[in-house]
Amino acid sequence: YEKGGACCVVLETALPTVGFFDDKCYRHVQLRLKYCHQVYGMQIHAYTLLQQEMWMLVTPVHPRSISSSCAYLNRSYSEYFKRRFKRKVPVWRGSPQVAFLPDEPLILECQKLIERLPLERGLVSHPGCYSWSSYCTSAFGGADIVPSRHRAVQRFINRRRFEGYREYLMAPFSPARFDRLQAALQSGTQPARHPAADSDEELARQAIAQPGPQPMAAQDNRGVKEARRDYFINLNRKPCPALPAQFCW
Repeated sequence: YEKGGACCVVLETALPTVGFFDDKCYRHVQLRLKYCHQVYGMQIHAYTLLQQEMWMLVTPVHPRSISSSCAYLNRSYSEYFKRRFKRKVPVWRGSPQVAFLPDEPLILECQKLIERLPLERGLVSHPGCYSWSSYCTSAFGGADIVPSRHRAVQRFINRRRFEGYREYLMAPFSPARFDRLQAALQSGTQPARHPAADSDEELARQAIAQPGPQPMAAQDNRGVKEARRDYFINLNRKPCPALPAQFCW
């Protein structure tokens, strides 16, 4: 634990099959993520819920924030699981994998990996089609389950706006970089820093260091609205019902 330091937390299922069986299971945990921030002091910046794993980018406020939050998620979901499926089992493993992220480019890269996971694993054709992640809040603004953006992501958006964030996230990792980063985070190991020649990390560094204008609030609001409209037009579909109301017009 390092005060104010960001971490990637991976909580894996203890069941031999899957931890989430349907949308109601996902929603049960999703609604309780905000409680972790309010009660246990775990600031959640990004998350993705998968059938066998929960991935979160967090900043713990005190040393027990992560362990207390994960214990609460496991306890509350196991009780729900028992009532609904008549099985008394701990659904998630007691100890999460926690990887400390020492610098802002690595934090930005970790958030990119977390929000790209449904796409990387072939669950959806676009991250915005997946209901159980923080992608739409991060890419379009607004308030959802995620209470606060990490300062690295906020600086990125201030300089390149939401369009730039969506472009950055849609640029795929090199296969080698994705495998190394995912393996390190899943094992609770601090990811190795890569030289500037690594295109993914270099893009993250450039995005943070790149100067840019500070737009007025009215311009920001107009830009976000246009971005939302263009996003759904490009996907050639209506807004997903699972999106928060502020993303629909």
